[in-house]
Amino acid sequence: MNSIGKLNAAIYRSMQGVLNLKFSDIAIRNGHYDYFLVISKNQGVPQKALSDALFVGKSTVAKIVANLISDGFVYKEKDQADKRLDRLFLTKKGEDVAAYVQSTFEEVVTLSVENIPQSDIEKTSSILMRILGNIEKEKIKMSTKR
Repeated sequence: MNSIGKLNAAIYRSMQGVLNLKFSDIAIRNGHYDYFLVISKNQGVPQKALSDALFVGKSTVAKIVANLISDGFVYKEKDQADKRLDRLFLTKKGEDVAAYVQSTFEEVVTLSVENIPQSDIEKTSSILMRILGNIEKEKIKMSTKR
């Protein structure tokens, strides 16, 4: 029997491979597409919210955001009400490719569930959310022990 972790990793790698091919003409680096997508759909998103949305650490987000900024796709702006917050926005260059990135993600997601009944998709999503919740709960528990 295949383990859930092994299958999840294989699905992720395969989807990244398809996205890499589809985005070969765009200068967004491999693995940065998810970050770009969230920013493009949530202009002004704080870095912390980006971290939460993608279930990654703040330092990882900071590095990738720095790359997206240096590549000219994103810029930061201090929040006017809370100067501690950096809000993220697309540059003109980012806006020029945002619709393509969003539609390509939708296309790949649609492809990934092709010929799978909606009830199976919903059940699988529910189970995966429970698995994620279990892992996140353990992560929090372990981080409070330090």
